[in-house]
Amino acid sequence: MSNQHTAPEPSEEQQHTRERIIAAASKVLAAKGYEATTLREISREAQAAPGLVHYYFGGKDQLISADQVNQVKAELTAKKVDFKMEVYPEAGHGFFCDDRVSYHEASAKDAWEKTKSFFKQHLK
Repeated sequence: MSNQHTAPEPSEEQQHTRERIIAAASKVLAAKGYEATTLREISREAQAAPGLVHYYFGGKDQLISADQVNQVKAELTAKKVDFKMEVYPEAGHGFFCDDRVSYHEASAKDAWEKTKSFFKQHLK
């Protein structure tokens, strides 16, 4: 007997929500770019709840200090927001954008893998 668990097929409503989120993300990202886009904007465009939030910060970011990162974390925790936060110690601001001098390949790849995993888990 197998111990494998098969996820149930998404309902029609879940599939429709997934399609709206993907279309909204494509539209907003194309219009504003990665750095200027927020999950809230994508959620608003898709008419979907923002849900779980991911934050990726560079430890060497000169625009967003460690104190500010800690303030964000404290505020989200206090408001009981479901979130994940990752600080990449060797990365600076805009580390995810491979067109920038601040691009940090290892951090960007890790953040992208976590983002894809999030999408796979939540956009079924």
